[in-house]
Amino acid sequence: MMMTRTSKRIGVVVLAMAGLAAFAAEARAERKNPLAGQPAVRRRYLINRGRFEISPHMNFSIAADLKHTIAPGLKVQYHLNDWVWIGGTAGFGAININTGLFDEVLSTLPATPVTDGSDRGPSRDQAEDRARTIGFMGDVHASFSPWFGKVALLGRWYPAVDLFFTGGVGFVQLKNKVDSGTPDTTCRPNSAGVCQNAAADSDPRNDVPDTNSMKIGPMLGAGMHFWFSKSVSLNIEFRDYIFKDNPSGFNTTIEENLDVNADDMQIENHVFAMFGVSIYFPMKVKISR
Repeated sequence: MMMTRTSKRIGVVVLAMAGLAAFAAEARAERKNPLAGQPAVRRRYLINRGRFEISPHMNFSIAADLKHTIAPGLKVQYHLNDWVWIGGTAGFGAININTGLFDEVLSTLPATPVTDGSDRGPSRDQAEDRARTIGFMGDVHASFSPWFGKVALLGRWYPAVDLFFTGGVGFVQLKNKVDSGTPDTTCRPNSAGVCQNAAADSDPRNDVPDTNSMKIGPMLGAGMHFWFSKSVSLNIEFRDYIFKDNPSGFNTTIEENLDVNADDMQIENHVFAMFGVSIYFPMKVKISR
C-alpha cells in the first residue's frame, strides 16, 4: 500500500516538473529579442551624395625638430556617398616658433662666427637664418569612413561620430633666411702644408640650403567627426606629410665634402594635428529611423 502511494507521489512530481518545463519552453518561444529587426544606429546622419563640407581649422606640428609650426587653414570636400569623399586642404599664414631643443642649441653657440678656420660651427644668427620654416602647406586627398556610430560624453551628450582615413598628395613650401652663398674652394693646408679639399667646399656656413622651395610627397592621415547638429561637426584629424627635408640647413652627410646641397635632404615625416569645425551644404540632411 505504501509503495502504491509512493509511486503516485513520484508520478505527480514528474508530471509537475514536465509541465513546468513545457511552460518555460513555450514562454521562451514566445519571448522576442527587443533588438530584432532594429537598425545598428538610430537617427544616423546620412551625409548623402553631392554634399559639400567646408572646414576652417588650425594646424599644429607634432614632435618638430627645430621649429614648431602653427597654421590656420581651410579644407573643402565633396562627398560622393556616405563612405567616400574627395577634397583639398590649404594652410597659410604659418607661424614658426623655436622648439625647446633649438633654444638649447642656440644658447651654446657663439654670438659671432669663428673665421680663423678652427671651428666651422655657426653663430646664433647663422643657425637661426638657416633653420627651415614652413610658409604654406596643402594637399589633395580622398577619404574613406569604415565606421560610424554614437558615443556618450559626460553622460549628457550623445553625438554621432564617424572614423575616417585619408590619403593623397601633399605639398609644403619650405623657407629659410639665407639669401646667397659662395662655395669655399680655397686651399686649407694641413699640418704638413699640403692642401686638403682644395676643390671641395670646406665651410658649410656659406652655402645656401635647398629649403627655399616647394616639396611634394605623400600624405596619410586619420580623424573623426563629432556632430553637433545635422550640418555642423567638430573635426579632429592627424596627418603625416612625407617629403625630403633638412631642418637645420647644414650638412647632414658624412662625406668629406661639406657642401650643403640637395644631397643633404632626407625623407622625413612631418606630423600635424588638425582641429576644425565642418559645415555641410546643403544644411538639410536625412536622418535614419
